[in-house]
Amino acid sequence: MTRQKRVTQIDRVAVFVAQNPGCVLGDICEAFDTPAGTTGHQLRKLVTRNLLSREHNGTQYTYAAIPGADIPDIGLGFVSEKADPKIMGAQLEEAKALELRGCWNRAATKYADMMGLARNSHEIAFLSKLRDNCFRKAQSRRVSAC
Repeated sequence: MTRQKRVTQIDRVAVFVAQNPGCVLGDICEAFDTPAGTTGHQLRKLVTRNLLSREHNGTQYTYAAIPGADIPDIGLGFVSEKADPKIMGAQLEEAKALELRGCWNRAATKYADMMGLARNSHEIAFLSKLRDNCFRKAQSRRVSAC
């Protein structure tokens, strides 16, 4: 019986970068919900092991897998899954229409409901920002009843 290699967090980071060339530190931190210091340390290790390349684009460092690098072939389901675009699009239109009418609390509730449809952390973070923005607008001024 052969023993399989244990997949570590640093392996997952390497796989994420390989699947998303040109990503930046913030993208990786958001995908794995890890602090920038930890993720930065993992990226530096991967660069020194010649598994990833790091280039400065004028603003920040971008990362990509080096061709032929020994990166595990594993799937990251939490990143690749996406909500149904038709349903999400229709729900987003409804929420934006509520925002245009100034119904900030109802729009925030709509965004919160949409989080149940989200399939990855990027979608949840996006909806959370929209919801929080609506709550801020609702608190900043008196809102007419909707």
